[in-house]
Amino acid sequence: MIRIIIAGLLMFLLVSCSHERTFQEAYAEGSYIESINLLAIKIEEKSEANFKQTDAAQLRQLVTEVMNKYENELANTTKTNDEQRQETYEKLLELNQRLSDHFYSSELAFFLDKYPSERLKQNIANFYTQQANAIPTNSAGDYEKKAALYKKSLDRYYDKNIEKAYIHADTKYRQLVAQTLYNLAKQEIRRGDYNAAVACFRTIIDIYKPLGHYKDTEKLAHYYEKKAISQEAFNSYSEGEKIAKNATRSYQYRQAATNYQHAANTYAKYGNYRDSEQKARDYANKGKIRLYVTGNANSFSNFVEDYFKNDDAIILVYNSSDSDITINLSEDERYSEDGGSVTNDTKKNGEKEYNLRTETLVNNYSLNLSINIFGLIGYYDKFLAEKSSRQVKYTYTGDKPSYEFDRTDGNYYSRSELRQQAEDEIKSRLSNYFSRVSSAIHQL
Repeated sequence: MIRIIIAGLLMFLLVSCSHERTFQEAYAEGSYIESINLLAIKIEEKSEANFKQTDAAQLRQLVTEVMNKYENELANTTKTNDEQRQETYEKLLELNQRLSDHFYSSELAFFLDKYPSERLKQNIANFYTQQANAIPTNSAGDYEKKAALYKKSLDRYYDKNIEKAYIHADTKYRQLVAQTLYNLAKQEIRRGDYNAAVACFRTIIDIYKPLGHYKDTEKLAHYYEKKAISQEAFNSYSEGEKIAKNATRSYQYRQAATNYQHAANTYAKYGNYRDSEQKARDYANKGKIRLYVTGNANSFSNFVEDYFKNDDAIILVYNSSDSDITINLSEDERYSEDGGSVTNDTKKNGEKEYNLRTETLVNNYSLNLSINIFGLIGYYDKFLAEKSSRQVKYTYTGDKPSYEFDRTDGNYYSRSELRQQAEDEIKSRLSNYFSRVSSAIHQL
């Protein structure tokens, strides 16, 4: 019984998955354009050679019903409800474009002739024009809205008078915005906010571009852009001078260098800003902490040097007498292969005997890294990593049973492989450790 129910469910699912939506279903749901599209696709797939009068009659009937639906909408919609009427004409236009230029189009002349594409486009364009004409013009925003609606009208249907209205509205919008922004830019100049003034001038240039040049905006934009940049460079340079004058610590010299460099970068398009580039280099070097890495742990020494080599507060040196901070790395390693064993066991296979040789390989490795940091800061820490491996080999000889076979359990790593595992573990912990060391150095 259960099998019958399951089989029935599977059949139901199979039928459901393979079901194709019909034009009748779409029509019943009120999706009239979709219903016509589904029927049209079905007819087009048959091709003109297989087009029958029954197909033509079915298509004519459906188009007639849908046309009547939309005509009823127009008849029942008040003439003041432009939005609803426009939407209905849009649907009629969509139908016209879908049904035109096909082998069956002649069967639909009653619809295509009654609602030709150009007339529908003109009707839709008129709605946009009426909306534009109804907008009172009290501001630049009003002209912008009018221009946008006239443009939509022209996109639907070209009319010379509408084109003139569009050009007039668009021109007025751009002129009013330019005038407003120009006056605002002058106010920003009086307040000393040259960046805000430049932003206004740049916006005027973009908006007024279709009409040409608005007054002297381009000249003023260039002039006050340089003035704004000069002001910013001056402020950064002055801040650098102020910090440098009272600096006694490395981080203060670096702060001064940052301000000098900002002044140089800001003014770069116009050339050099005073001696900002030179002072940026001098104070950056003066603010660097000299770091020397030494010890008997070469792989870790390379790791530490790579970690700090791109730190803008640090310069690596290779002589202890030149250093502000020394990092001494010392490693100690231990390795053993104790714990391995070999055993031989004699086993019975009926009347016969066979031997099982069990060889166990074990090795252990430990790596201890000591870090001694001294000079301007002091730290002492140790990092220990212990690694081991174990492998058991089972080897059979003699008349062993068929189900017994040689095998190996576990992995046995060489000393160098265990060393690498231990190094990787310690280095992953060193990244966090030296992050804290770097933070301490940056505060010097």
